[in-house]
Amino acid sequence: MATLSSHVYLSPIKSSSMKENGPMHHKHKNNIKVNGGTASMLPNKAEGGQSHINGVAATTDSVAPVGERGRLDVLSESRRQNIPTKKQTSDPFRQGVITDGSIGYRQTVVIRSYEVGVDKTATLETIFNLLQETALNHVWMTGLLSAGFGATHAMMRNNLIWVVKRIQLEVDTYPIWGEVVEINTWVAESGRNGMRRDWSIRSHLSGHVFARATSTWAMMDQKTRRLSKMPGEVRAEILPWFNDKHALQEDVIKIIKLDDNAKYVTPDLKVRRCSYPSKKFQKVNRSSGT
Repeated sequence: MATLSSHVYLSPIKSSSMKENGPMHHKHKNNIKVNGGTASMLPNKAEGGQSHINGVAATTDSVAPVGERGRLDVLSESRRQNIPTKKQTSDPFRQGVITDGSIGYRQTVVIRSYEVGVDKTATLETIFNLLQETALNHVWMTGLLSAGFGATHAMMRNNLIWVVKRIQLEVDTYPIWGEVVEINTWVAESGRNGMRRDWSIRSHLSGHVFARATSTWAMMDQKTRRLSKMPGEVRAEILPWFNDKHALQEDVIKIIKLDDNAKYVTPDLKVRRCSYPSKKFQKVNRSSGT
């Protein structure tokens, strides 16, 4: 039987204090209800320690003492996100590892019930959410992640953020509810001021590739909201992570902008999952358009 040890961070909670042996000798005791029972947790004097909740030992990280108003100090955002300051090779919480000669990233996920449709297969929204999540987790593993949403340290110094200009997804088979899948992702150069990110989604059981995707990313100035050139210090940060392989060859299709002369106009048109053709092999293109 495996032993589970996890970090427990307590946000502001209501607690009851109990004094023992008069005003000179007292201990603060937090009574927390867990699964209908009561768990008693005593604050540790030293950094870190163990608390027992219904017989399960849980590691705590210097729980803040209860103040006069009965509130716990809120942990800083960086501690809550646990952003690393240097490169990581594995992440047990996200089930992720660095691959491809220490430049790629692979994450193992399970398709959950709320990520599938009535046919028990993953929706397109789920697929795109997983692509976004693994891309950001890849940056997290590199140690380059700053306070921004996927932005590196040099990008934050230059007030830059990432924007996805184009993404193309080819789906061969949709994963089903409860299936374990592996998502591989890596980055490459795209012109002088862009970056390409590719993905492949495959079955953990058989290795069958469910889907492939490729995308083009650019940098935008947060203040002017205009596309920006890639500064030299940003390129120096991400250049060691570039990989030349392709998940698929991107089809450069220009989306024609419609005008008022269209033959049919439906202002309330909404695209649903059932609107896509039911084929064994599908292509779904998303573009920013201009």
